[in-house]
Amino acid sequence: MTQLDAAGAASISLYNYGHMRLKSLDWIAAALTRPKGQPMRHDNTVAIITGAGQGIGRAIAMQLAREGAAVGIVDIDEAGGRDTVERLNDTGAPAHFHYGDITDFAAVESAFAEIAAALGPVTLLVNNAAFTEAGSLETISLDGWHREININLNGTYHCTRAIV
Repeated sequence: MTQLDAAGAASISLYNYGHMRLKSLDWIAAALTRPKGQPMRHDNTVAIITGAGQGIGRAIAMQLAREGAAVGIVDIDEAGGRDTVERLNDTGAPAHFHYGDITDFAAVESAFAEIAAALGPVTLLVNNAAFTEAGSLETISLDGWHREININLNGTYHCTRAIV
């Protein structure tokens, strides 16, 4: 459900487990509604990005930092996650890495608590971590299928639930 808040900015509310408002969706709404050419700012924002040890997650982390956010990284790629944090710190951005497996809810809660203690209350979540086993229905292993569902579906649920 999209609505305008008191300042006239668009926000998106989800109705799932009661009424929740996720800042990550506010970020998307702001990107769609801000005047053309106006830079987006995330001052006073603490973001957690899963799977930011490389690729799209790293690019999102770097962009959020350029826009003023403090960035927490949760990833099972320890070397990649630490490298991303080092790159963020080199730009002067506050950042924190936590090695964590998003398929384990207790590990997610621990990671998010550690990041909040290091950077402040989390206000933005980017569920970026994902896994895909290449192949067709006939060639994808049952273990691969379960891993894909556990990371892409259950992991996203764990992170979203932990942040709400």
